[in-house]
Amino acid sequence: MQYIPTLEKSSENQLMSFRKIILKDAEAFAVNIDGRENSKELHAKRSEIKKMARSILDTADKDRRGLNESEKDAFDVCSNLLNDIQLAFDMKSEREMASRSINGINGVSSGRSLETWQDVQTGKAIPVLGKEHRFADHIIRSGNDVCSRDYFAALVGHHVSPEVRSALATGTDIKGGFMVPEVISAEIIDLLRAKNQVIAAGARSIPLPAQNTRVCRVVSDPSAAWVPENSLIPEDSSMEIGALEFNAKKLTCLVKVSRELIQDASNAGNVIMECISKAMAQELDFACLFGDGVGKPLGICNSHDINTYSLGNNGNTLSGYDDLLHGLQKIVTANAPIPNAAIMHPRTLVNYSLLKDGDGLPLVKPDLIKNLQFLDTTKIPVNQVQGTSSTCSSIIMGTFSELVIGFRQQMEILMLQERYAEYGQLAFLCTLRADSAIYQPTAFCNVVGILPFA
Repeated sequence: MQYIPTLEKSSENQLMSFRKIILKDAEAFAVNIDGRENSKELHAKRSEIKKMARSILDTADKDRRGLNESEKDAFDVCSNLLNDIQLAFDMKSEREMASRSINGINGVSSGRSLETWQDVQTGKAIPVLGKEHRFADHIIRSGNDVCSRDYFAALVGHHVSPEVRSALATGTDIKGGFMVPEVISAEIIDLLRAKNQVIAAGARSIPLPAQNTRVCRVVSDPSAAWVPENSLIPEDSSMEIGALEFNAKKLTCLVKVSRELIQDASNAGNVIMECISKAMAQELDFACLFGDGVGKPLGICNSHDINTYSLGNNGNTLSGYDDLLHGLQKIVTANAPIPNAAIMHPRTLVNYSLLKDGDGLPLVKPDLIKNLQFLDTTKIPVNQVQGTSSTCSSIIMGTFSELVIGFRQQMEILMLQERYAEYGQLAFLCTLRADSAIYQPTAFCNVVGILPFA
């Protein structure tokens, strides 16, 4: 693809000629997209087309007017071709992830094979990652990729190598933001996952190859029956196959930093990345647990068919470990496995630590829950209303591997230089798209109505 370097002074005829050239190339390129394109060539094409699109916008901005018809046509062609290039990147990522096994990647074996599911719409394999797996291990690397620390250092304006600058340039958005390279996006997602409590509890992750992704799941188990000789074999009417649906929602995080700190602190980029990943991890925790499904994932507590156990109409304080045992009973009675983890507010975690037996010694967990992992997060509310009480909290217990979080692997970072300029600040707006779904809702129980100890 060879285009003229700028359209700022182009005439109407030149724009129409440009449109014909790029349309011809776009048609040829779209036919050839199969996920096998060279990554460097794709980056170069995307960078060139973004410059063209930016030039069209700059021309109109300079004249303080909107785009004319020819400019709109040319810009639309650029946008469509950029979408095709992103599709090529997605297909490359899908192809690579479907063909790899986690064992032996980078010379390290996790000791566990990588499970794969199938997208019912495309028929393509989707890897299912446990907390011991990394997104970064499933990215096609070009051989000169930069690490996330260097990338963020370049983003805040620190001196970095030409390779890092090149990576930053090829990721420039036509509106001034930065589409983060997939390698860096995967590292940030892994950092987020490491700080996320539902993933620490065992929730699994999948890359979402598209905005909407569907995989098969068993809604209800089949039944079996003993049948006498020469008797009618009964039909199984209980088994139901359904779909696990993911519809990627947008999660954003805004970090404001003083210009002086950016200039003086050599680790500013790393600190910004840590702040973004921590904030997003906490918000993702809340959405996975309590999300209402409106603009955010539908959380465990608002999902159909999960179990609930209440400490009373007006709530109550913990009764030893009995409340967890009652919750466990709800789960196993629904033919779900014994839970592996319980997530609670730090207040509840401390209350459990204060429990004593008749001799004043710390209360020992019963054998049935001795392996139950206790995790805490402040995203569990302590102001839930139950009857006349407004200081209740809850515990969400279950087999958290039945919770699946889907991530779109392309992130965007927009640096806002003017919005907070009067305060001497820069701001970084990070956008990630994700969704969650529950494979087996009956594997969870929400223990509600927990009052604090006096």
